[in-house]
Amino acid sequence: QISLVLSSRPPSMAGPGRLLGGGPLPLLLVGLRLMFTMAPGYLHPDEFFQFSEPVAGALLGVDALSTWEFDTLPVRCMLFPVLLAGPPLAGLRFILSLLFSRASTDLLADPTLVLLLPRLAMLGLSLVLEALVHGLCEKLALDPAPRLLAMASSYIVLLLQTRTFSNSIEVVLFAALAYVALPPSRGAQRPPRAWLMGCLFAVGVFNRPSFLLLAAPLIANMLHLLSDSALRLSMALTLGKWAALTAVCLVAFDSAFYCYQGSTCGVIITPLNNILYNTSISNLAQHGLHSLFTHVSVNMLTLYGPAYILIVCLIIRRLRRRCGNNFVLALLREDPVVDTLVARQTARSCAVLLACAAMLVGGLSLVPHQEPRFLMATIVPLSVVFGGWLFGSSKRTVVTVTWLLFNLLMGVFFAFVHQAGLVPALADVYARAAQHTLPTHVVFAYTYMPPRHALMQDMAGRSCPRITFHDLGSATPLALDTVVRALVRDAASCESSAAVYVVLPGSFRPLSLQRFTQVGPAHLHLSLELVERRSRLRRLDFSLVVYEAIVSHHTASASAPCPYRSACIAQS
Repeated sequence: QISLVLSSRPPSMAGPGRLLGGGPLPLLLVGLRLMFTMAPGYLHPDEFFQFSEPVAGALLGVDALSTWEFDTLPVRCMLFPVLLAGPPLAGLRFILSLLFSRASTDLLADPTLVLLLPRLAMLGLSLVLEALVHGLCEKLALDPAPRLLAMASSYIVLLLQTRTFSNSIEVVLFAALAYVALPPSRGAQRPPRAWLMGCLFAVGVFNRPSFLLLAAPLIANMLHLLSDSALRLSMALTLGKWAALTAVCLVAFDSAFYCYQGSTCGVIITPLNNILYNTSISNLAQHGLHSLFTHVSVNMLTLYGPAYILIVCLIIRRLRRRCGNNFVLALLREDPVVDTLVARQTARSCAVLLACAAMLVGGLSLVPHQEPRFLMATIVPLSVVFGGWLFGSSKRTVVTVTWLLFNLLMGVFFAFVHQAGLVPALADVYARAAQHTLPTHVVFAYTYMPPRHALMQDMAGRSCPRITFHDLGSATPLALDTVVRALVRDAASCESSAAVYVVLPGSFRPLSLQRFTQVGPAHLHLSLELVERRSRLRRLDFSLVVYEAIVSHHTASASAPCPYRSACIAQS
Protein backbone atom coordinates (compact mmCIF):
# COMPACT_ATOMS: atom_id res chain seq x y z
CA GLN A 1 0.00 0.00 0.00
CA ILE A 2 2.90 2.34 0.71
CA SER A 3 4.33 1.72 -2.74
CA LEU A 4 1.05 2.90 -4.24
CA VAL A 5 1.17 6.10 -2.20
CA LEU A 6 4.81 7.00 -2.77
CA SER A 7 5.87 7.43 -6.36
CA SER A 8 8.94 5.49 -7.39
CA ARG A 9 9.81 7.95 -10.15
CA PRO A 10 12.24 10.80 -9.50
CA PRO A 11 10.64 14.20 -8.87
CA SER A 12 9.77 16.16 -11.97
CA MET A 13 11.97 19.12 -12.78
CA ALA A 14 9.17 20.89 -14.61
CA GLY A 15 7.06 21.92 -11.64
CA PRO A 16 7.08 25.46 -10.24
CA GLY A 17 8.79 24.29 -7.05
CA ARG A 18 11.74 22.89 -9.01
CA LEU A 19 11.99 25.91 -11.30
CA LEU A 20 11.77 28.32 -8.38
CA GLY A 21 14.15 26.29 -6.25
CA GLY A 22 16.79 26.34 -8.96
CA GLY A 23 16.17 29.90 -10.08
CA PRO A 24 16.50 33.35 -8.53
CA LEU A 25 13.60 33.05 -6.07
CA PRO A 26 15.67 32.04 -3.02
CA LEU A 27 17.98 35.02 -3.47
CA LEU A 28 15.01 37.29 -4.08
CA LEU A 29 13.41 36.07 -0.85
CA VAL A 30 16.59 36.76 1.12
CA GLY A 31 16.74 40.25 -0.41
CA LEU A 32 13.08 40.81 0.45
CA ARG A 33 13.75 39.68 4.01
CA LEU A 34 16.58 42.19 4.29
CA MET A 35 14.33 44.94 2.93
CA PHE A 36 11.60 44.04 5.44
CA THR A 37 14.21 44.08 8.22
CA MET A 38 15.03 47.71 7.44
CA ALA A 39 11.39 48.70 6.88
CA PRO A 40 9.81 51.16 9.35
CA GLY A 41 6.77 49.01 10.15
CA TYR A 42 6.01 48.65 13.88
CA LEU A 43 4.32 45.29 14.47
CA HIS A 44 3.63 45.30 18.22
CA PRO A 45 4.99 47.10 21.32
CA ASP A 46 6.38 43.79 22.63
CA GLU A 47 8.92 44.00 19.81
CA PHE A 48 10.74 46.67 21.81
CA PHE A 49 9.38 46.71 25.36
CA GLN A 50 10.09 43.02 26.01
CA PHE A 51 13.49 43.06 24.35
CA SER A 52 15.77 46.02 23.65
CA GLU A 53 14.02 48.61 25.86
CA PRO A 54 14.74 46.89 29.23
CA VAL A 55 18.26 45.94 28.12
CA ALA A 56 19.11 49.52 27.14
CA GLY A 57 17.64 50.91 30.34
CA ALA A 58 19.25 48.45 32.74
CA LEU A 59 22.67 47.84 31.19
CA LEU A 60 23.36 51.07 29.28
CA GLY A 61 21.72 53.58 31.61
CA VAL A 62 19.65 55.29 28.92
CA ASP A 63 16.12 56.62 29.22
CA ALA A 64 13.74 53.64 28.91
CA LEU A 65 10.27 52.63 30.03
CA SER A 66 9.98 49.61 32.32
CA THR A 67 6.65 47.84 31.67
CA TRP A 68 4.66 45.48 33.89
CA GLU A 69 6.66 42.41 32.78
CA PHE A 70 9.67 43.71 34.73
CA ASP A 71 8.13 44.85 38.02
CA THR A 72 8.26 42.99 41.34
CA LEU A 73 7.12 39.73 39.66
CA PRO A 74 9.20 39.55 36.44
CA VAL A 75 7.85 37.17 33.79
CA ARG A 76 10.48 37.49 31.03
CA CYS A 77 13.78 35.66 30.81
CA MET A 78 16.42 38.17 29.73
CA LEU A 79 19.01 35.79 28.27
CA PHE A 80 18.28 36.37 24.59
CA PRO A 81 17.52 40.12 24.88
CA VAL A 82 20.90 40.60 26.57
CA LEU A 83 22.74 38.40 24.05
CA LEU A 84 21.12 39.78 20.89
CA ALA A 85 20.39 43.43 21.76
CA GLY A 86 23.08 44.12 24.35
CA PRO A 87 26.30 43.90 22.25
CA PRO A 88 25.13 45.98 19.23
CA LEU A 89 23.57 48.68 21.42
CA ALA A 90 26.60 48.77 23.71
CA GLY A 91 28.88 49.11 20.68
CA LEU A 92 26.78 51.95 19.30
CA ARG A 93 26.78 53.71 22.65
CA PHE A 94 30.56 53.45 22.88
CA ILE A 95 30.98 54.98 19.42
CA LEU A 96 28.53 57.78 20.27
CA SER A 97 30.36 58.53 23.52
CA LEU A 98 33.55 59.03 21.54
CA LEU A 99 31.82 61.28 19.01
CA PHE A 100 30.01 63.37 21.64
CA SER A 101 32.86 63.55 24.15
CA ARG A 102 33.89 67.00 22.92
CA ALA A 103 30.50 68.19 21.76
CA SER A 104 28.42 70.70 23.67
CA THR A 105 25.14 68.89 22.91
CA ASP A 106 23.72 65.88 24.73
CA LEU A 107 24.38 62.39 23.45
CA LEU A 108 21.60 61.39 21.06
CA ALA A 109 21.34 58.58 18.51
CA ASP A 110 19.39 58.21 15.29
CA PRO A 111 16.41 56.02 16.30
CA THR A 112 16.36 54.33 12.90
CA LEU A 113 19.85 52.93 13.51
CA VAL A 114 19.20 52.05 17.16
CA LEU A 115 16.11 50.01 16.31
CA LEU A 116 17.74 48.37 13.29
CA LEU A 117 20.75 46.84 15.05
CA PRO A 118 18.85 44.18 17.08
CA ARG A 119 16.81 43.37 13.97
CA LEU A 120 19.99 42.57 12.08
CA ALA A 121 20.85 40.06 14.80
CA MET A 122 17.41 38.51 14.34
CA LEU A 123 17.98 38.43 10.58
CA GLY A 124 21.08 36.33 11.18
CA LEU A 125 19.05 34.07 13.47
CA SER A 126 16.47 33.56 10.70
CA LEU A 127 19.25 32.23 8.46
CA VAL A 128 20.17 29.80 11.25
CA LEU A 129 16.53 28.67 11.19
CA GLU A 130 16.79 27.89 7.48
CA ALA A 131 19.97 25.88 8.05
CA LEU A 132 18.26 23.86 10.79
CA VAL A 133 15.20 23.10 8.65
CA HIS A 134 17.46 22.15 5.73
CA GLY A 135 19.32 19.73 7.97
CA LEU A 136 16.05 18.37 9.36
CA CYS A 137 14.69 17.65 5.88
CA GLU A 138 17.86 15.83 4.88
CA LYS A 139 17.76 13.84 8.11
CA LEU A 140 14.18 12.76 7.31
CA ALA A 141 15.06 11.88 3.69
CA LEU A 142 12.89 14.70 2.34
CA ASP A 143 13.69 17.11 -0.47
CA PRO A 144 14.72 20.37 1.28
CA ALA A 145 14.18 22.70 -1.72
CA PRO A 146 10.36 22.97 -1.78
CA ARG A 147 10.14 23.02 2.01
CA LEU A 148 12.66 25.82 2.35
CA LEU A 149 10.82 27.75 -0.35
CA ALA A 150 7.54 27.30 1.48
CA MET A 151 9.05 28.53 4.73
CA ALA A 152 11.19 31.33 3.28
CA SER A 153 8.28 32.73 1.25
CA SER A 154 6.06 32.95 4.34
CA TYR A 155 5.79 36.41 5.85
CA ILE A 156 6.39 34.70 9.19
CA VAL A 157 10.03 34.26 8.13
CA LEU A 158 10.21 37.26 5.79
CA LEU A 159 9.07 39.70 8.46
CA LEU A 160 8.17 38.30 11.89
CA GLN A 161 11.39 36.31 12.28
CA THR A 162 13.43 39.48 11.75
CA ARG A 163 11.72 41.27 14.65
CA THR A 164 12.74 40.97 18.29
CA PHE A 165 9.92 38.78 19.57
CA SER A 166 10.41 35.90 21.98
CA ASN A 167 8.14 33.99 19.58
CA SER A 168 10.79 34.36 16.85
CA ILE A 169 13.41 32.83 19.13
CA GLU A 170 10.99 30.04 20.04
CA VAL A 171 10.78 29.03 16.36
CA VAL A 172 14.57 28.63 16.13
CA LEU A 173 14.80 26.69 19.40
CA PHE A 174 12.00 24.36 18.30
CA ALA A 175 13.71 23.68 14.97
CA ALA A 176 16.95 22.91 16.83
CA LEU A 177 15.21 20.53 19.24
CA ALA A 178 13.41 18.77 16.37
CA TYR A 179 16.70 18.34 14.52
CA VAL A 180 18.34 16.78 17.58
CA ALA A 181 15.38 14.67 18.77
CA LEU A 182 14.03 13.09 15.57
CA PRO A 183 15.83 9.96 14.34
CA PRO A 184 17.31 9.80 10.83
CA SER A 185 15.18 7.96 8.27
CA ARG A 186 18.26 6.40 6.70
CA GLY A 187 21.36 4.84 8.21
CA ALA A 188 22.05 3.60 11.71
CA GLN A 189 19.59 4.53 14.43
CA ARG A 190 21.60 6.13 17.21
CA PRO A 191 20.16 7.58 20.41
CA PRO A 192 19.97 11.39 20.28
CA ARG A 193 22.14 13.54 22.50
CA ALA A 194 20.00 13.75 25.61
CA TRP A 195 22.18 16.39 27.27
CA LEU A 196 21.68 18.75 24.33
CA MET A 197 17.94 18.08 24.31
CA GLY A 198 17.84 18.93 28.02
CA CYS A 199 19.64 22.22 27.49
CA LEU A 200 17.43 23.20 24.55
CA PHE A 201 14.31 22.22 26.49
CA ALA A 202 15.20 24.38 29.50
CA VAL A 203 16.24 27.38 27.39
CA GLY A 204 13.05 27.09 25.32
CA VAL A 205 10.80 26.94 28.39
CA PHE A 206 12.51 29.95 29.97
CA ASN A 207 12.17 31.86 26.70
CA ARG A 208 8.46 30.99 26.47
CA PRO A 209 6.62 28.47 28.69
CA SER A 210 4.57 27.43 25.63
CA PHE A 211 7.72 25.58 24.53
CA LEU A 212 6.53 22.80 26.85
CA LEU A 213 3.75 22.04 24.36
CA LEU A 214 6.16 21.93 21.42
CA ALA A 215 8.74 19.77 23.14
CA ALA A 216 6.42 17.17 24.70
CA PRO A 217 5.77 15.09 21.52
CA LEU A 218 9.46 15.18 20.53
CA ILE A 219 10.65 13.95 23.93
CA ALA A 220 7.88 11.33 24.17
CA ASN A 221 8.71 10.01 20.71
CA MET A 222 12.43 9.87 21.50
CA LEU A 223 11.84 7.81 24.64
CA HIS A 224 9.28 5.58 22.92
CA LEU A 225 11.73 4.60 20.17
CA LEU A 226 14.22 3.26 22.72
CA SER A 227 13.50 -0.45 23.05
CA ASP A 228 15.80 -1.00 26.02
CA SER A 229 14.07 0.13 29.23
CA ALA A 230 17.40 0.70 30.97
CA LEU A 231 18.57 2.94 28.14
CA ARG A 232 15.24 4.77 28.19
CA LEU A 233 15.63 5.49 31.89
CA SER A 234 19.22 6.60 31.42
CA MET A 235 18.25 8.98 28.60
CA ALA A 236 15.40 10.42 30.64
CA LEU A 237 17.66 11.01 33.64
CA THR A 238 20.35 12.60 31.49
CA LEU A 239 17.83 14.88 29.81
CA GLY A 240 16.33 15.87 33.16
CA LYS A 241 19.74 16.45 34.75
CA TRP A 242 20.94 18.80 32.02
CA ALA A 243 17.57 20.56 31.87
CA ALA A 244 17.72 21.18 35.63
CA LEU A 245 21.34 22.38 35.46
CA THR A 246 20.49 24.78 32.63
CA ALA A 247 17.43 26.00 34.51
CA VAL A 248 19.54 26.77 37.59
CA CYS A 249 21.93 28.82 35.44
CA LEU A 250 19.04 30.74 33.88
CA VAL A 251 17.47 31.43 37.28
CA ALA A 252 20.81 32.81 38.48
CA PHE A 253 21.12 34.94 35.34
CA ASP A 254 17.61 36.40 35.63
CA SER A 255 17.96 36.98 39.37
CA ALA A 256 21.19 38.91 38.83
CA PHE A 257 19.71 40.95 35.97
CA TYR A 258 16.57 42.01 37.81
CA CYS A 259 18.47 42.81 40.98
CA TYR A 260 20.89 44.96 38.98
CA GLN A 261 17.96 46.60 37.19
CA GLY A 262 16.36 47.44 40.52
CA SER A 263 13.07 45.58 40.03
CA THR A 264 13.51 43.05 42.83
CA CYS A 265 16.26 41.03 44.47
CA GLY A 266 15.87 37.36 45.24
CA VAL A 267 15.35 34.10 43.38
CA ILE A 268 13.49 34.89 40.13
CA ILE A 269 11.92 31.96 38.25
CA THR A 270 10.48 33.76 35.24
CA PRO A 271 8.61 30.85 33.55
CA LEU A 272 6.80 30.09 36.82
CA ASN A 273 5.85 33.75 37.20
CA ASN A 274 4.71 33.78 33.57
CA ILE A 275 2.47 30.75 34.03
CA LEU A 276 0.98 32.13 37.26
CA TYR A 277 0.25 35.45 35.57
CA ASN A 278 -1.38 33.90 32.50
CA THR A 279 -3.60 31.58 34.52
CA SER A 280 -5.39 34.59 36.02
CA ILE A 281 -8.36 35.75 33.95
CA SER A 282 -8.27 39.18 35.58
CA ASN A 283 -4.68 39.63 34.39
CA LEU A 284 -5.46 38.50 30.85
CA ALA A 285 -8.52 40.79 30.72
CA GLN A 286 -6.17 43.78 30.78
CA HIS A 287 -4.73 42.62 27.44
CA GLY A 288 -8.00 41.47 25.84
CA LEU A 289 -9.99 38.24 26.06
CA HIS A 290 -10.78 36.11 23.03
CA SER A 291 -12.86 33.09 22.14
CA LEU A 292 -11.30 29.67 22.65
CA PHE A 293 -11.59 29.16 18.89
CA THR A 294 -9.71 32.32 17.90
CA HIS A 295 -6.44 30.50 17.23
CA VAL A 296 -8.08 27.86 15.06
CA SER A 297 -10.53 30.07 13.19
CA VAL A 298 -8.73 33.43 12.92
CA ASN A 299 -5.06 33.40 13.90
CA MET A 300 -3.96 30.40 11.84
CA LEU A 301 -5.79 31.92 8.87
CA THR A 302 -4.00 35.22 9.50
CA LEU A 303 -0.61 33.48 9.47
CA TYR A 304 -1.11 31.12 6.54
CA GLY A 305 -4.03 32.50 4.51
CA PRO A 306 -5.06 30.24 1.62
CA ALA A 307 -2.57 27.53 2.61
CA TYR A 308 -4.40 27.02 5.91
CA ILE A 309 -7.71 26.55 4.12
CA LEU A 310 -6.17 24.01 1.77
CA ILE A 311 -4.48 22.14 4.63
CA VAL A 312 -7.76 21.90 6.52
CA CYS A 313 -9.52 20.65 3.37
CA LEU A 314 -6.77 18.06 2.84
CA ILE A 315 -7.10 16.75 6.38
CA ILE A 316 -10.90 16.55 6.18
CA ARG A 317 -10.78 14.75 2.83
CA ARG A 318 -8.25 12.20 4.06
CA LEU A 319 -10.19 11.55 7.23
CA ARG A 320 -13.42 11.08 5.29
CA ARG A 321 -11.66 8.46 3.16
CA ARG A 322 -10.60 6.70 6.37
CA CYS A 323 -6.94 6.72 5.45
CA GLY A 324 -5.72 8.49 8.54
CA ASN A 325 -2.85 6.05 9.04
CA ASN A 326 -1.46 6.83 5.59
CA PHE A 327 -2.30 10.54 5.62
CA VAL A 328 1.30 11.69 6.10
CA LEU A 329 2.55 9.15 3.57
CA ALA A 330 0.16 10.54 0.99
CA LEU A 331 1.50 14.06 1.57
CA LEU A 332 5.02 12.83 0.85
CA ARG A 333 4.25 11.51 -2.64
CA GLU A 334 6.25 14.34 -4.21
CA ASP A 335 9.49 13.17 -2.61
CA PRO A 336 11.90 10.55 -3.97
CA VAL A 337 11.38 8.25 -0.97
CA VAL A 338 10.97 4.77 -2.41
CA ASP A 339 12.25 2.47 0.32
CA THR A 340 9.41 1.14 2.50
CA LEU A 341 11.28 1.32 5.81
CA VAL A 342 12.55 4.82 5.08
CA ALA A 343 9.05 5.92 4.13
CA ARG A 344 7.58 4.61 7.37
CA GLN A 345 10.21 6.33 9.52
CA THR A 346 9.84 9.60 7.61
CA ALA A 347 6.07 9.48 7.96
CA ARG A 348 6.37 8.80 11.68
CA SER A 349 8.69 11.76 12.21
CA CYS A 350 6.38 14.01 10.22
CA ALA A 351 3.44 12.82 12.30
CA VAL A 352 5.37 13.79 15.44
CA LEU A 353 5.98 17.27 14.00
CA LEU A 354 2.27 17.64 13.27
CA ALA A 355 1.56 16.55 16.85
CA CYS A 356 3.84 19.38 18.04
CA ALA A 357 1.83 21.90 16.00
CA ALA A 358 -1.47 20.46 17.25
CA MET A 359 -0.28 20.58 20.86
CA LEU A 360 0.75 24.22 20.51
CA VAL A 361 -2.49 25.34 18.88
CA GLY A 362 -4.69 23.23 21.16
CA GLY A 363 -2.87 24.10 24.37
CA LEU A 364 -2.74 27.85 23.73
CA SER A 365 -6.42 27.81 22.72
CA LEU A 366 -7.23 27.11 26.38
CA VAL A 367 -5.74 30.50 27.30
CA PRO A 368 -8.31 33.22 26.50
CA HIS A 369 -5.75 35.81 25.35
CA GLN A 370 -4.70 34.80 21.84
CA GLU A 371 -2.54 36.53 19.24
CA PRO A 372 -1.34 35.18 15.85
CA ARG A 373 2.37 35.43 16.70
CA PHE A 374 1.88 32.96 19.55
CA LEU A 375 1.58 30.27 16.83
CA MET A 376 4.66 31.23 14.80
CA ALA A 377 6.45 27.97 15.68
CA THR A 378 3.92 26.02 13.59
CA ILE A 379 5.81 27.21 10.49
CA VAL A 380 8.44 24.48 11.03
CA PRO A 381 6.18 21.38 11.04
CA LEU A 382 3.81 22.76 8.42
CA SER A 383 6.67 23.61 6.05
CA VAL A 384 8.31 20.21 6.48
CA VAL A 385 5.09 18.23 6.03
CA PHE A 386 3.19 20.37 3.50
CA GLY A 387 6.03 22.22 1.75
CA GLY A 388 6.47 19.51 -0.87
CA TRP A 389 2.75 19.51 -1.52
CA LEU A 390 2.74 23.31 -1.91
CA PHE A 391 5.77 23.70 -4.20
CA GLY A 392 6.43 20.23 -5.57
CA SER A 393 3.86 19.73 -8.33
CA SER A 394 3.29 21.39 -11.70
CA LYS A 395 -0.45 20.90 -11.19
CA ARG A 396 -0.56 23.37 -8.30
CA THR A 397 0.73 26.52 -9.98
CA VAL A 398 -2.38 28.47 -8.93
CA VAL A 399 -1.91 27.38 -5.31
CA THR A 400 1.76 28.39 -5.35
CA VAL A 401 1.09 31.80 -6.90
CA THR A 402 -1.77 32.47 -4.46
CA TRP A 403 0.50 31.61 -1.54
CA LEU A 404 3.24 33.94 -2.78
CA LEU A 405 0.85 36.83 -3.36
CA PHE A 406 -0.75 36.44 0.07
CA ASN A 407 2.59 36.56 1.86
CA LEU A 408 3.87 39.43 -0.26
CA LEU A 409 0.78 41.53 0.50
CA MET A 410 0.87 40.73 4.22
CA GLY A 411 4.60 41.45 4.40
CA VAL A 412 4.35 44.77 2.56
CA PHE A 413 1.41 45.91 4.70
CA PHE A 414 3.01 45.17 8.06
CA ALA A 415 6.47 46.31 6.96
CA PHE A 416 5.58 49.61 5.29
CA VAL A 417 2.06 50.61 6.37
CA HIS A 418 1.09 49.28 9.81
CA GLN A 419 2.22 51.87 12.41
CA ALA A 420 4.99 52.65 9.93
CA GLY A 421 5.11 56.38 10.61
CA LEU A 422 6.16 56.17 14.25
CA VAL A 423 9.86 55.42 13.76
CA PRO A 424 10.28 58.08 11.03
CA ALA A 425 8.47 60.53 13.33
CA LEU A 426 10.99 59.72 16.06
CA ALA A 427 13.73 60.38 13.52
CA ASP A 428 12.19 63.79 12.78
CA VAL A 429 12.20 64.64 16.49
CA TYR A 430 15.82 63.47 16.76
CA ALA A 431 16.87 65.62 13.79
CA ARG A 432 15.26 68.73 15.30
CA ALA A 433 16.39 68.09 18.89
CA ALA A 434 19.99 67.54 17.77
CA GLN A 435 20.04 71.15 16.52
CA HIS A 436 19.39 72.70 19.95
CA THR A 437 19.75 72.00 23.67
CA LEU A 438 16.25 73.04 24.72
CA PRO A 439 14.17 70.91 27.11
CA THR A 440 11.85 68.98 24.83
CA HIS A 441 8.47 67.32 25.18
CA VAL A 442 7.09 64.83 22.66
CA VAL A 443 3.40 63.91 22.76
CA PHE A 444 2.22 60.76 20.95
CA ALA A 445 -1.49 60.09 20.42
CA TYR A 446 -3.32 57.34 18.51
CA THR A 447 -0.10 55.39 17.92
CA TYR A 448 1.72 52.50 19.54
CA MET A 449 4.00 53.26 22.48
CA PRO A 450 7.18 55.02 21.29
CA PRO A 451 10.39 53.14 22.25
CA ARG A 452 12.21 55.66 24.41
CA HIS A 453 15.57 53.94 24.24
CA ALA A 454 15.65 54.72 20.51
CA LEU A 455 17.23 58.13 21.25
CA MET A 456 19.87 56.63 23.61
CA GLN A 457 19.52 59.51 26.10
CA ASP A 458 22.09 59.15 28.86
CA MET A 459 20.44 59.29 32.31
CA ALA A 460 23.68 59.33 34.30
CA GLY A 461 23.38 61.98 37.02
CA ARG A 462 19.91 63.05 35.84
CA SER A 463 16.44 62.72 37.28
CA CYS A 464 14.81 63.63 33.96
CA PRO A 465 15.82 63.21 30.33
CA ARG A 466 16.11 66.28 28.13
CA ILE A 467 13.52 64.80 25.78
CA THR A 468 10.44 63.72 27.71
CA PHE A 469 7.85 61.38 26.17
CA HIS A 470 4.12 61.65 26.82
CA ASP A 471 2.29 58.63 25.44
CA LEU A 472 -1.45 59.30 25.36
CA GLY A 473 -2.38 56.17 23.41
CA SER A 474 -6.04 56.32 22.42
CA ALA A 475 -6.95 59.19 24.74
CA THR A 476 -9.94 61.36 23.90
CA PRO A 477 -9.40 64.52 21.84
CA LEU A 478 -10.26 66.56 24.95
CA ALA A 479 -7.52 64.84 26.96
CA LEU A 480 -5.03 65.43 24.15
CA ASP A 481 -5.98 69.10 23.92
CA THR A 482 -5.65 69.50 27.70
CA VAL A 483 -2.16 67.94 27.79
CA VAL A 484 -0.85 70.02 24.88
CA ARG A 485 -2.20 73.28 26.33
CA ALA A 486 -0.72 72.44 29.75
CA LEU A 487 2.71 71.74 28.27
CA VAL A 488 2.70 75.00 26.30
CA ARG A 489 1.50 76.97 29.31
CA ASP A 490 4.07 75.44 31.65
CA ALA A 491 6.88 75.95 29.15
CA ALA A 492 5.93 79.62 28.81
CA SER A 493 6.26 80.07 32.57
CA CYS A 494 9.87 78.87 32.70
CA GLU A 495 13.07 80.85 32.72
CA SER A 496 14.14 79.44 29.35
CA SER A 497 12.62 78.31 26.08
CA ALA A 498 11.35 74.79 25.41
CA ALA A 499 10.37 72.69 22.41
CA VAL A 500 7.06 70.83 22.23
CA TYR A 501 6.33 68.22 19.55
CA VAL A 502 3.01 66.50 18.91
CA VAL A 503 2.79 63.34 16.78
CA LEU A 504 -0.69 62.68 15.39
CA PRO A 505 -2.53 61.15 12.42
CA GLY A 506 -2.64 63.72 9.65
CA SER A 507 -6.42 64.15 9.62
CA PHE A 508 -6.57 65.12 13.28
CA ARG A 509 -5.47 68.57 14.44
CA PRO A 510 -7.01 69.96 17.65
CA LEU A 511 -7.36 73.69 18.35
CA SER A 512 -4.40 73.56 20.74
CA LEU A 513 -2.09 73.06 17.73
CA GLN A 514 -2.93 76.39 16.08
CA ARG A 515 0.48 77.85 16.95
CA PHE A 516 2.32 74.64 15.91
CA THR A 517 4.01 74.11 12.55
CA GLN A 518 4.42 70.84 10.70
CA VAL A 519 7.90 69.30 10.72
CA GLY A 520 8.86 67.53 7.51
CA PRO A 521 6.53 65.52 5.29
CA ALA A 522 3.74 63.27 6.48
CA HIS A 523 4.73 59.62 6.91
CA LEU A 524 2.78 56.63 5.61
CA HIS A 525 1.04 55.18 8.64
CA LEU A 526 -2.07 53.20 9.53
CA SER A 527 -3.23 52.01 12.92
CA LEU A 528 -5.66 49.09 12.81
CA GLU A 529 -6.71 50.00 16.33
CA LEU A 530 -8.10 53.29 14.98
CA VAL A 531 -10.47 51.52 12.61
CA GLU A 532 -12.91 50.93 15.47
CA ARG A 533 -12.47 54.51 16.69
CA ARG A 534 -13.04 56.37 13.43
CA SER A 535 -15.68 58.54 15.09
CA ARG A 536 -12.86 60.38 16.90
CA LEU A 537 -11.24 61.32 13.60
CA ARG A 538 -12.63 63.13 10.61
CA ARG A 539 -11.64 60.17 8.43
CA LEU A 540 -9.43 57.10 8.51
CA ASP A 541 -6.01 58.52 7.77
CA PHE A 542 -2.96 56.88 6.23
CA SER A 543 -0.42 59.43 7.46
CA LEU A 544 1.39 60.49 10.62
CA VAL A 545 2.53 64.09 11.10
CA VAL A 546 4.93 65.78 13.52
CA TYR A 547 4.02 69.27 14.76
CA GLU A 548 6.48 71.60 16.51
CA ALA A 549 6.28 74.67 18.72
CA ILE A 550 9.26 76.52 20.25
CA VAL A 551 7.86 78.22 23.35
CA SER A 552 9.67 81.17 24.97
CA HIS A 553 8.93 82.34 28.51
CA HIS A 554 7.11 85.64 28.85
CA THR A 555 4.83 85.48 31.88
CA ALA A 556 7.14 85.02 34.86
CA SER A 557 10.29 86.33 36.38
CA ALA A 558 13.62 84.57 36.13
CA SER A 559 13.06 83.02 39.57
CA ALA A 560 9.74 81.42 38.59
CA PRO A 561 9.45 77.65 39.01
CA CYS A 562 9.55 75.37 35.98
CA PRO A 563 6.57 72.99 36.31
CA TYR A 564 7.20 70.95 33.18
CA ARG A 565 10.68 69.85 34.34
CA SER A 566 9.08 67.64 36.97
CA ALA A 567 6.63 66.22 34.47
CA CYS A 568 8.98 63.38 33.49
CA ILE A 569 8.66 61.93 36.97
CA ALA A 570 4.96 61.29 36.44
CA GLN A 571 4.84 61.14 32.67
CA SER A 572 2.21 58.97 31.09
